[in-house]
Amino acid sequence: MAAGGLLSPEGLVYLDSAKKVDPDLDYRLLNGQSENCFYPRSMLSGISAKASEKEAAEKFVKFLFEEESQRASND
Repeated sequence: MAAGGLLSPEGLVYLDSAKKVDPDLDYRLLNGQSENCFYPRSMLSGISAKASEKEAAEKFVKFLFEEESQRASND
């Protein structure tokens, strides 16, 4: 199995728990990956046509793509 990203401490706990169930399992860093590349932390599929506050939703989506907000999500 390959886990491409651990976004919370619970992810590491799941891997450790699986290793306790099956000691033949192991985990390690995936070396050789690209540096300074985009790694999406969640998916945004769009704005509903029935949204009551479309303008606010559009501003929020725009904010998500700004460098400042992406930098903040990596802190």
